[in-house]
Amino acid sequence: MQNAYLSYDGADLYNIPVLYDLSRQMIVIKDVDGASYLSLLNTKLNKFIIANHTFIKILADSTQTTLKTGFYDLLYNGQTQLLVLREKKADQEKSGVTIQNFFTPNNYIYLHKNDTYYSISSKGDILKLLKDKKKVLNQYIRTNDLSFGKDEKEQSIVRLLNYYDQLTR
Repeated sequence: MQNAYLSYDGADLYNIPVLYDLSRQMIVIKDVDGASYLSLLNTKLNKFIIANHTFIKILADSTQTTLKTGFYDLLYNGQTQLLVLREKKADQEKSGVTIQNFFTPNNYIYLHKNDTYYSISSKGDILKLLKDKKKVLNQYIRTNDLSFGKDEKEQSIVRLLNYYDQLTR
């Protein structure tokens, strides 16, 4: 359990010990006696901060097909926003009488620009969306040795967006 800030049912709650269940997209707390666990209602949870990650609830509507309703990790919040939907998918493997559960993590990255959400999976995707400064951004990527591989993609995009926002002020 980790202490978290919760914006729940109109109240700000600080230093609440919680677990974040990525497979069910739910916040779990202990009951008053500490003997069992309870999951909070997602309909009443608007935002939470856990382990230096700010998660905001985004409600998808019928006009927005890129995103689904859920809690998104807000990695950058400037003129543009960088959001990541973090999930774990549960799979089962059966072998005779043994059943093993496996959880596969998936992170879906989105850029919010000009009131529209765009899915990002590569350096090319982000440069296409920031095409008004593409030449300068490519130079920045080379100069700062930014990597868009699996392990460094999010940090590199944050740095790139920060630089982009400085250029477009």
